[in-house]
Amino acid sequence: MIQCSKVAIVILVVTAILSSTTTASAELYQDITHKLFRGIANILTGWIEIPKNMYDDMVEVSPWYGWLTGLFKGLGYGIARTGTGVWDTVTFLFPIPSDYEPVWEPEFVF
Repeated sequence: MIQCSKVAIVILVVTAILSSTTTASAELYQDITHKLFRGIANILTGWIEIPKNMYDDMVEVSPWYGWLTGLFKGLGYGIARTGTGVWDTVTFLFPIPSDYEPVWEPEFVF
């Protein structure tokens, strides 16, 4: 019973703080939400870097080159994108790097 009332008090305090925000805080909320969405999206779609890079290298150079180098390049990019997704998800409340900018460019795999 005591735990439920503590949770209710915390929810009420957070709601009161968030409801008394200004437009600057609304922009901050949008930045935080965008960073969290970007992190989750990059965790879920990091593996797409593999076929994407294979295709890009096949078209730009040759099919054999694309299969070989695109595979390894895509694997590396996929690991990096998934890692930055984890980073963004874990640190979405903090402006790291400054102003919630993406760590990896482009922001999303597509």
